[in-house]
Amino acid sequence: MKRALPILKILIFAVAAVCATSAGVCLDAFLTQQGLSDLSILWASNVLIGIAVGSLVFQYKLRLKAKQQIVEERIETLSEVNQHIRSVLTSLTLYGTQSGSGDAELLSEHIVEVAMLSCCPTFFVG
Repeated sequence: MKRALPILKILIFAVAAVCATSAGVCLDAFLTQQGLSDLSILWASNVLIGIAVGSLVFQYKLRLKAKQQIVEERIETLSEVNQHIRSVLTSLTLYGTQSGSGDAELLSEHIVEVAMLSCCPTFFVG
């Protein structure tokens, strides 16, 4: 699947390039038939290409921002889980040193599992 992705990107680029070139040629032919000067045709083509490229760049920036927001949310979730686990382990260390019993290990597993489930129920199922 990893090899198919670059080929797919190249194919999408090729199709987009052919469509853009065809649209440009058709627009130039239409504007020439209408009797516009070469300078007007050049100006119109440059404006349309600028609009198309600007919209593609804007869309790309929006996708990057969305991906960055997802990564930041995941990091925040992991930070919360880490904080809960550290607090649980601190409590268990205190409990284990005070009681000196073997139940501390069993209790620690249970408390860590409860902490994970309460913080991220979709990540830790089972």
